Amino acid sequence: MGTNRTDAPLVSIIVVNWNGIEFIDDCLSALEKQTWKRREFILVDNGSTDGSAEHIRNWTAQLANAQGIFLSENTGFCKANNLAFAKATGEWIALVN
Repeated sequence: MGTNRTDAPLVSIIVVNWNGIEFIDDCLSALEKQTWKRREFILVDNGSTDGSAEHIRNWTAQLANAQGIFLSENTGFCKANNLAFAKATGEWIALVN
């Protein structure tokens, strides 16, 4: 679903990753293709050791509407989402799992 309306709600798209190197490139590519105009991306790396955190770090550095949260250990899915919720500024939140 796409919109060009300037009054469309801002959507905070949250992704939590843990050692998802085999999925992260497809995930980031799919996020880039989303057509909703007012969006922000918040990606949480939950202490990965497989190199996926570096992919996220590079991707978020290239986009003004993206930020990464990089945890030193796996805090669990719920806590990682809660940390992202605290950073979200959108009227809507979309969890991508």
